[in-house]
Amino acid sequence: MKKRINTKQYALTAMLSALSVVLMLATYFAETASLSVAAVAALSVLILLCEYGVGSAVGCYAITAILSLLFCPVKDAPIAYIAFFGIYPMVKRVAEMKSKVLKYTIKGAALVIAVVAYTASTLIFFPEELAGSPIYYYLFVPVCIIAFLMYDKCLTLFIRLYALKLRPKIAKYL
Repeated sequence: MKKRINTKQYALTAMLSALSVVLMLATYFAETASLSVAAVAALSVLILLCEYGVGSAVGCYAITAILSLLFCPVKDAPIAYIAFFGIYPMVKRVAEMKSKVLKYTIKGAALVIAVVAYTASTLIFFPEELAGSPIYYYLFVPVCIIAFLMYDKCLTLFIRLYALKLRPKIAKYL
């Protein structure tokens, strides 16, 4: 028997992916907000994860990551999106289904991997920014931890907001 193709699912994935790419391209005009834009662009992945599961979320993540890396003139936001913001909603979903100890272990590992990946990619793309910068070495990790905790809490609040307020209003269109 042939698997049924869900056209609405593909259309929503394409539209949210396009929205995320446009947001990432907006970093050209607001370069100082590049990490915030990457975090907001990841909400598309979270919506697709809530609606259609991992397949559509991974598709949106991949499309946004590839297109933003290719077309964004400022590479900070695409690198942050690829290394952490875009993939974290899927990691969070897996972590939330586990015990408390395993949940915090998975989230901590995601933070460490993101910091290492972001640092490595920054060394590759922008080596002059890290060379001889003591501020980077002393402030980067604590700021990352604080930002991670805030981002995790914001994702949790957005999931509640989406489930309780937004989804009932748009459910007939999905």
